[in-house]
Amino acid sequence: MAETSTRDYDHHRGSAPLLRPTNWWRLGGFMLLNVAGFLAVNAFWQYLFRGEWLDFSVQAYRHDLVTPLGAVLVSPLSIFTHPWMILVTGLLLATVIFVPILVAVLYRAGFAAIFVVIVIAVGHAPLLGLTLALGCALAVRTRLRSDMPFVAALLGLAPVAAYLGLSAYAGVDAAVVPLQRWLLLVPFLVAMVTAIVAATLVLSLARLTRFRPGVVWPVLTVMLAAPTTVFYTRVGPRELGYARITTLKLSELLEGAGEFRSPLSANDAIFPAVAREEWARQVGALGVTEPQLLEHARDLLTKRKGQLIEQCERFLRRYPLGLRSAEVAWIRAQCLSLQLDRRAFDEGLIRYSARYALPASRPAWEALAKDFPGTSQAAFAEFRIAEFLVRSLAHPREKLPDEEMSRRITLADETLEKSESRLASYASETPKSDGYTRAGEVFEKPPAVPLREYAAEVRLAAAKLLWLIRENQVADDPATAAVLAEYLQANPLADNYYGQLLAIMQAPSLQAEKTRMEDNLRLALAMTAPNERDRVEALIALSRELNDAAIEANYELGRLVLQKPQLRKRPDVSPAETYFKRVTGAPVSPFIEPAADRLKWLGTHPAR
Repeated sequence: MAETSTRDYDHHRGSAPLLRPTNWWRLGGFMLLNVAGFLAVNAFWQYLFRGEWLDFSVQAYRHDLVTPLGAVLVSPLSIFTHPWMILVTGLLLATVIFVPILVAVLYRAGFAAIFVVIVIAVGHAPLLGLTLALGCALAVRTRLRSDMPFVAALLGLAPVAAYLGLSAYAGVDAAVVPLQRWLLLVPFLVAMVTAIVAATLVLSLARLTRFRPGVVWPVLTVMLAAPTTVFYTRVGPRELGYARITTLKLSELLEGAGEFRSPLSANDAIFPAVAREEWARQVGALGVTEPQLLEHARDLLTKRKGQLIEQCERFLRRYPLGLRSAEVAWIRAQCLSLQLDRRAFDEGLIRYSARYALPASRPAWEALAKDFPGTSQAAFAEFRIAEFLVRSLAHPREKLPDEEMSRRITLADETLEKSESRLASYASETPKSDGYTRAGEVFEKPPAVPLREYAAEVRLAAAKLLWLIRENQVADDPATAAVLAEYLQANPLADNYYGQLLAIMQAPSLQAEKTRMEDNLRLALAMTAPNERDRVEALIALSRELNDAAIEANYELGRLVLQKPQLRKRPDVSPAETYFKRVTGAPVSPFIEPAADRLKWLGTHPAR
């Protein structure tokens, strides 16, 4: 193709391309630059919103078809917790949409098709790609293409603007506050304004160079550099990697699972509980028998937690230090203990729990305490380490001397005391928000990991174990220490937990009924009785005794009556206030504070 002389070229050629004809090598060279830059833009887009620079798997494309564009505003990096992502998303999206439209105006339509395919194949935005194809067609077909190229570009951007407006709220939780809903429009507004400015710059360069090729890539380079610089200086790959861990979707893990969102829950469940029927529908397990569904739930847990642990380990290898690393180390340790909660399953829920620390998690908890001392997450690790210290007295490989048993119990006591204090501080800490307006909160800090509510639960568990050790004088009584160790070793999430407790109570070698742990074991048996009637009757009997187990029995009865008001129909069941008042009026125990809180909620003053 011979280059037309500068003097005789008239760009007013109706629907013909704006730029002058030129040599194929010159045209091809500049087009390769444009394609390379646009590939980088779409790979970066893919990296920000899927965590992978390139992903050509069938599952990824299926996921793209059901994921609305608006979802990129809140996952994995939310604009509400990382405000700089408004600018990053807006600038990057502007580059994605302006380049194909401008190429369609400047060059032959076939070249624009290359960029549309890149948006679909590399950027994983099929609907946006089809909308851009429509915009390119409009820009190419109009006679304004070379006569009034800026107007032609605006015409090509019109379908994209409509699509972005419709996509702003798609895939976003409807519970966001009104001001946050308005904020969802801002990245798309930034994208459209920036795309128009970029188009103006390209067309101005075209006029300055007398409509020669090579006017797109300089603007494209700047448009790629700007969001890249903002992201790496103000947000960073560490935050992205962390967000990817905490916003895992089931559809990214299980083929055919649909868009079933399952962000991490920073408590003992890790994965949020789901109604069993809904879960079966989402994973394609409707109509299977209950044993098959149970097995399916356990298999999926193995797969899910395995993937999450792998993500955590990759993150920790790359970022071994820092607050986010401590949080990820906690997630990894917690995942190693995840099991299916069988009682919840029987009640119609798919719920996983790490309430019982499996032996496989011990090295992870010890590493967390060692690598991140002084962090809030280390307080959780200290509680688990203390538990393992006590549990190590159960079925030792060789008989331990009494002095060694006492040493381990004493060390566990000291560790629990420190852990309980730090957990209390963490649970009561009130985080400050990043931004407010007169109408309410707009920007917010990412949720604490672990959740502060969960810290309060673990703090109560630590205080309870410390209370058991001290009330039962475990450090001075090897027989009681052995029973406590066996009690902690029993897995409350196992199908046969009740049988495990019964075996401890009846074991001739332990003689549990002759130790100070006898009443605590009876309480544990009462709370895990197979049916509700037996459970309530056993708790009522224990609540009337004068021992430490009676305090907890009264507390549990109060909770049970609150959860199931129909129990008040029984003549032997008192109001919840009665049980909580007994707890607050009893000797010091870890249940006084939560019982007093419930009395305040019920509008009743504590007993003291």
